[in-house]
Amino acid sequence: MTAKREDKVYGFTDPAEMLVYVEGHPCDVAFLKIEMEAMNGLDAASKIQQLRPKANIIFESAFDCYMKKAFEIRCSGYLMQPIKNSDIQGELDNLRFAYAY
Repeated sequence: MTAKREDKVYGFTDPAEMLVYVEGHPCDVAFLKIEMEAMNGLDAASKIQQLRPKANIIFESAFDCYMKKAFEIRCSGYLMQPIKNSDIQGELDNLRFAYAY
């Protein structure tokens, strides 16, 4: 019998708090704003990748100027604002790593 997968979603406003959580818990997908006050989303993604190499990183931004750097660090996706539910679903349907953990 296969165990049923239970998906949970957590939201953070403090990148440092998010990184502490990721360090101690599985993480399949992280949606990150690129422009954050306390920490750049690209830097946060690099730290997540060190902690959880199979985590899928999906960036969201109003600007495409960060897209090249985002894909250089091997993100799973890049959403441009305004974002629709179908955009999010499309990214979730096409993750680099199906289930990281």
